[in-house]
Amino acid sequence: MNTILRKGIAILGVALIGVLLVIGTYLPYRKSRAIAAVSRNLGGATTVERFLGVFEETLALRSPYGQEEAVLFAGEQLARAIGAQGDPRVANAIVAYAEKIFEPLLNGRGSSPAKNLLSLGRIHHAAWMKTGDAAYAKRSEELYLRCLEASPRRPECLYALFRLYESGGQREQERLVGEEILRYWPDERVREALKKT
Repeated sequence: MNTILRKGIAILGVALIGVLLVIGTYLPYRKSRAIAAVSRNLGGATTVERFLGVFEETLALRSPYGQEEAVLFAGEQLARAIGAQGDPRVANAIVAYAEKIFEPLLNGRGSSPAKNLLSLGRIHHAAWMKTGDAAYAKRSEELYLRCLEASPRRPECLYALFRLYESGGQREQERLVGEEILRYWPDERVREALKKT
């Protein structure tokens, strides 16, 4: 093999390794740093648009890894924000944004469907508790039930559904889900709640 060809192959190999390093390490590192920065930047957001904009910047970063984790982190923060807001109208904007960012994950691009459904369900549940709009409760129930379909014995899905029925006064559904929980896990809080139904 001639020397020029060897050098060319070596240069291409080094370039390929460099590209793989950027894709495999630098881009995920940059995404994780951006997610960490979100926590620091949330406190400075004074409007709903700025608050949601903090997440938008992070979610827009390209990376082969970390998008689903970033969306789940955003979902957790969005659910907290709904509960902390004094104005129920803010919930509408937050829920609309949450639906937008979770949509790709719910349509097959997520690796953990149950987690994604649960997180979005919690956002709708928080919006229902804040606004009293039954449409949020219905969507939350739908997402929790889909979560159970995706992972039938996942405790988080059962407990979320139990809390939804409990807070909505749906005693028969609460009893059924509570009994299902008690089949797998002894839980005094659930047992006590069922005594009241």
